[in-house]
Amino acid sequence: MAAMPSEVQEMVRSFVELSPGTAASVKNLEKMLECIRAQQTYQRFSVSPATRTVARPMVAICLIGPKKKPELVVDVYESALLLENGRHREQQPHPIFRSFQRWTPQGLEKGFREGNAALAALARGLCERCLAHEPPYKRLKTIGMSGCTECSIASVFRF
Repeated sequence: MAAMPSEVQEMVRSFVELSPGTAASVKNLEKMLECIRAQQTYQRFSVSPATRTVARPMVAICLIGPKKKPELVVDVYESALLLENGRHREQQPHPIFRSFQRWTPQGLEKGFREGNAALAALARGLCERCLAHEPPYKRLKTIGMSGCTECSIASVFRF
């Protein structure tokens, strides 16, 4: 959308919804950014449909960098259960997907899109070749490939 004039972007955005009943307006995205910033003072902002008996992925969003040029980080973690205190149990210290965006409404919207794409990729599964490494890597399978992009390139050379 960046190539469109700002008037056209606003018109298109008025028809786009982040979720049913929530328009992807600059005003709504700015409110979300403020909510993330406010919660970050005591814990990282995260969302997950997991329960104590059903494992589900988690998405965490945080602000990093200096005040003059902050960045938005969107992390996607693989499925895990909730702990007794209601927090998500992260089974690995590193996310399976990470996106860095500008701390703007447009950056948040792009982070949402990329996070949703990572969740769709997670549904396809993790690369079995990467999991066989010591220590195991957790990389997402690539659309149309039998593994992640790196392993698919390596298989071309029959390593």
